[in-house]
Amino acid sequence: MNETELQDVVYEFTTTSDSQKMIELLGVIITYYLTVYKSERQKFADTNHIDLNDYGQDILLTNYAEYLETLFLGLRDRSLEKLEELESNLEDNINLLMTAFVMNQFRRTHETESSNVIQTAQVGVIEQLQASNTDMRVTKTWISRNDERTCEICRALHGMTIPVQENFLVNGQVVDLKDGTRFVYNYVDRTVAIVHPYDRCRIEFNIERD
Repeated sequence: MNETELQDVVYEFTTTSDSQKMIELLGVIITYYLTVYKSERQKFADTNHIDLNDYGQDILLTNYAEYLETLFLGLRDRSLEKLEELESNLEDNINLLMTAFVMNQFRRTHETESSNVIQTAQVGVIEQLQASNTDMRVTKTWISRNDERTCEICRALHGMTIPVQENFLVNGQVVDLKDGTRFVYNYVDRTVAIVHPYDRCRIEFNIERD
């Protein structure tokens, strides 16, 4: 399935009133991203000369599938709220307005998830590797881009280094910004370097052995 086909599936998923159809479409969406996840996982392992067959089960796979379910059910909820708002305001061209809203939500979600899935797969490989090597210590570092498009939150998180299995961000965490203000993170816990939609940050890993 390509991105255009995925977009069509997401639109039908967010607008259908058939609960069984909704469940089936959600399964299709999750399968799409899990396929990308497994591909990125293998790519990262190959690049770093890691034979995944030598290690145990992927620790993050189930968690990632559950995250995807929550993510797209949230998208559906927002879409249904928008539909209710349009109907209550007796808007003309409701179908056109709904299509525009859902497609905007999809693009925002998909662009962000395209980065998230890569980093999550990388963390999954490293955690899997570390779990099978007790003498290995792994940290991950948040790397942000140093250009005019980089937000102050990402600049503040640049260089943050923690053990690979820990979260960079947890719901309710406060980030002190350079200008003295504070940003309160109020979304899902993040093992990856993503704090907002369209985030361009990445992770660097550091592996040490006793």
